[in-house]
Amino acid sequence: MKRYLLIATLLTSPVFADHGRDFLLLQDATVPAIGDWITFTNFNASVQSGPDEAGFELGATTGIFPRTSLTAALQSADSGQGGWDWSSAGPALQFDLTPPGSPVLIGLLIGRDFALRDQHYDHEDHHEDDAHDDHHEEDDHHDFEVLHADDPHEEEEPHEHEDEEGGNHEHSGIHLHGIDAYHARLIIEGTVCGETRWVGNLIALFPDEGETAFGYAVGIRHPVSDRLAIGAEATGDFSINDYHEATLGCYYSPIHALTLKAGLGFGLNSASPDFTFRTGLVWKF
Repeated sequence: MKRYLLIATLLTSPVFADHGRDFLLLQDATVPAIGDWITFTNFNASVQSGPDEAGFELGATTGIFPRTSLTAALQSADSGQGGWDWSSAGPALQFDLTPPGSPVLIGLLIGRDFALRDQHYDHEDHHEDDAHDDHHEEDDHHDFEVLHADDPHEEEEPHEHEDEEGGNHEHSGIHLHGIDAYHARLIIEGTVCGETRWVGNLIALFPDEGETAFGYAVGIRHPVSDRLAIGAEATGDFSINDYHEATLGCYYSPIHALTLKAGLGFGLNSASPDFTFRTGLVWKF
């Protein structure tokens, strides 16, 4: 009987997500208590002028010290050319730096990504295979010349045209994935009008090869009921390229331990995907 009463209480009580993974593009400042666990999955699919792309992330976070958490995550990607492949994995530490009594939460996340495949992915093989299908009557040498003449990224720096995530030559800056790199986020979070949360991230990426990149992510999340919230988020680069995306999100928590997230992103310029669908699941235990 007590078990049923507990379940009924969970299902009828107000739900306020507070997992540390409450946004689609952002990292919020919440750090789980020592011994608490959070598991999460994220999925995204992009429609763009080049090959469409998709990505998947699986990870877990636990509190290891007071105000300190450890995360381990694994990423996979499909560029639309070579199928799904594991791209990177790595740990991250997050610290709660909020001064006592402060109405604004402050956090710092520092992590390391390890590439799980050759970072110098050979695009010429894919280009030549596609050219062979379309131009059976042309010789291989002519295919090579035509394809390279049509590729506007061929003369760019390696970190800008190599397919770090599997296919899109335009990805660079903080949006590089599948490479050996350190990354960091300075997190600031607060509330307005009592219940609406706002979060800002200053993002830095330090690749082993290539230039350091800096960017931002900002967002708000407003509850419309005990279990449902809506929000708006944006992310982009300060340097290297002009990737900018805005996302409208919906966050649903049927019980306190579970949050389901979904959103539709819109590229704000030609350097960004036209549309990106994002979804995620967070489970706290």
